[in-house]
Amino acid sequence: MNEKEKCIIAYFLAHPDSYIKDVAEATGISRSSVQRCLQKYSDLSIGSSDNNLTIGQQLRANQYRGKVQGGRTSFLHNRHIQDEHGHFQGSVRDVDLKREDKKREDIRIICTYYLANKSFTLSEIADSLGELYDYSRDYVYDCLLDSRVSSVIGEDQAAQVEQTLEANRSDFYKKLGDIDLNDEILDAAGLSDKGRAVITERKESPNMTLTSIANRYGVSRAAVAKLEDKAFAKIQEVIGRSKNG
Repeated sequence: MNEKEKCIIAYFLAHPDSYIKDVAEATGISRSSVQRCLQKYSDLSIGSSDNNLTIGQQLRANQYRGKVQGGRTSFLHNRHIQDEHGHFQGSVRDVDLKREDKKREDIRIICTYYLANKSFTLSEIADSLGELYDYSRDYVYDCLLDSRVSSVIGEDQAAQVEQTLEANRSDFYKKLGDIDLNDEILDAAGLSDKGRAVITERKESPNMTLTSIANRYGVSRAAVAKLEDKAFAKIQEVIGRSKNG
């Protein structure tokens, strides 16, 4: 059992009710790695469990609990459709108009501010607007890359947002181009498997777009942007420590 596996197993044994995503977030290890590890050691007994379950049995119990909770959430937030005989035909998600209106207004504010300050990083935009609107950096990403941007600010301005994001990412990777991303730096940065793969591949292929990377890894464009930003911050921190040391 390697160090990564020890970290995953130790956390799960201490928190057996955790879902895969909870373990991944707590350990900083990708979900796929967490899942492979827990499946690999599925016969390992959870000694602290009242029922003395194995890891595999506990995972299945957690999965069932998640489905039950998901079903309750679906029932609460979806309008169910019946035919004239009362038979279930499907469901339609109820939209919270107040929440939808707020999200669209946030998209408008963030996109407009971003276009007026194209040289700002997303962190700087979040810091600038944070005091007024309490926007987090992740929320800024979500709004700039939301599928509703074009319907909120128009197709021309939405295209400008997209172009500015890609231009800023190019600058981001130009800075990385001057850094020797060796294994020692990547290990010290503690990147997830996906973060490490994306940063390394993007550095080698600077023309890759957010969309192409998102499609390649099966995640959203916002998720890629967040991953890149956080990974770069960690790499800069490692390099800064080495220079100061």
